[in-house]
Amino acid sequence: MAGIKKQPKQSFRRGYALLLALFVMTGAGLPRLIAQSGGQPSASVGILPFQDVSGNADLGQLASVLPGMLQSVLLDKTQLAPRQLQGLPPGQAVDIASAAALGQQAGADVVAIGTLLSGSVKTSQGSFGGFGFHGIQVGGNRNKISVMVLLQIDLVDVNRGVKIATLRARGKQSKSHFDPNLDSSNYGTINMQSAGFQNSALGEATRKALDQLAGEMTRALRNFQPASAAPPPAGPASGGSPAPANAAAPVPGAGANPPAAQPNLTAVTIDFVPGDKTLFYDDFTDMAPDEPPPHWKARGDAVTLMLGKKMRQLDLMNTQLTSPRLTMPANFTLQTTFKFAVKENMSKADLEFHTADGSTALAAYLTSAPGNKTLEVAVSGPKSDQLTDQTISNMDFTQPVKLDLWIQNGRLRAYVNGARITDVNQIQLPAITYLMVEATPGPDKAPIGLRRVRLAASAPDFASAIASGKYVTHGIHFDTGSAILKPSSAPVIRQVADGLMADPALKLEIDGYTDSIGSAQSNLQLSEARAQAVLSVLVSQFGIDAGRLTAQGFGAANPIGSNDTAAGRADNRRVEFVKQP
Repeated sequence: MAGIKKQPKQSFRRGYALLLALFVMTGAGLPRLIAQSGGQPSASVGILPFQDVSGNADLGQLASVLPGMLQSVLLDKTQLAPRQLQGLPPGQAVDIASAAALGQQAGADVVAIGTLLSGSVKTSQGSFGGFGFHGIQVGGNRNKISVMVLLQIDLVDVNRGVKIATLRARGKQSKSHFDPNLDSSNYGTINMQSAGFQNSALGEATRKALDQLAGEMTRALRNFQPASAAPPPAGPASGGSPAPANAAAPVPGAGANPPAAQPNLTAVTIDFVPGDKTLFYDDFTDMAPDEPPPHWKARGDAVTLMLGKKMRQLDLMNTQLTSPRLTMPANFTLQTTFKFAVKENMSKADLEFHTADGSTALAAYLTSAPGNKTLEVAVSGPKSDQLTDQTISNMDFTQPVKLDLWIQNGRLRAYVNGARITDVNQIQLPAITYLMVEATPGPDKAPIGLRRVRLAASAPDFASAIASGKYVTHGIHFDTGSAILKPSSAPVIRQVADGLMADPALKLEIDGYTDSIGSAQSNLQLSEARAQAVLSVLVSQFGIDAGRLTAQGFGAANPIGSNDTAAGRADNRRVEFVKQP
């Protein structure tokens, strides 16, 4: 994963000093300054004192300077308007209601509740025993110090009194010698604002974690709208009932998206339809750094959670993951996403379904060869029945690899990146009780990334489901935080279009739903835009009469799963087609 680009220390300090000087000279206030320098901030963020629960004395008084450091990073790297809040003793835990009250008093839209979760300090043997900093050795030509800091931010919507998101980030840094340009008199003193601290292993590890948190906060608040903000132009008609949405709706935070902005789904050859009822799901959003994956039994080498822009990935070495006990139906789908190293040949990722006695009922084996741009895919059934073994050419290993399996009435279809690679039948699978994922790196020992696993009972087809009045699908996908449809949505939307063409009297309401991550207002807007996007594609690309369709968004209302788990949130992100009289 690409690291965060560091800003030169001196230029950052000069820029920060200049900004503070302008603030004092104009008396305009921070939000106004940011607006004048290039666009309105998406939110005014109040920063509370950090609570230190690390229990590590080697971290010194780090928690006391974290609010100021976070404010500086947000000023430097985001369009947010940060400021430190007073009225709470340093180190005191605070609940959501108290945080919201403090934010209201200060006129903030969002409050950041910070926690120093943990940290570690390791030094080499025979280290230079000269200048210390809060008990930490920071220099010496023979000394090496490695520091890790783990931080957490809870974002609270001030006016609604609800938590928007919980964000975590880890920073690491090693040092092996002094920087001769530093003033050594700052070392050994409790002065965490000094240049010595900023350039120490602890200071740089902390800055890395805060840089990462700044990016996470920007993404979490991208579509945030304060409760007092004016409602969007599109929405319920006067009288309180939602108006039919038969024109392209704006996407929150992205301006209008006319039908032309959508991909041409009529040209998509993908035919995989993911299962409807989730049986097992993990995208590692329930996992914190430096903790084992909570939904798997892990064996072998240690796993590492990697965080990046719109990505969470579990890095596996010689690792074996075993799911909890499952009750699998005869018909189901498996969706997985792996990331192989770009230059690592012969990396292997194995997926095995096992019976209660440990026998292999079904298995898929992936072997990457980036040097040849090939991926070998082998699938076998019970008693090592070879179902397919083929090599796929022209693979782009800079992108993740998606493997999907669809088992339906003794027929197995396998897909790589949406393209069907095999279709076999007359397969008799024994009762499956658990799934195992095993990773084996190649000669260079580069890890294999696992990004998502979803097992689901196969979905009924549209025609049979809508006969009962409603068709619920998790097979319509969008870009993160937007209403732009992914090409993988084509099979489901094609089914709906076929059903509408087969029954000219059929009318549908298209309902969009989200999980509870983010503010209620942004979720409502996003779900409305997504429902409208489906309507627009059915009309503009598949020729369905717009008068037969309406679209509504319900945000996180009417959940069908728990928003406290990754699996429940995946269930709640859905589109429903409801038969109308």
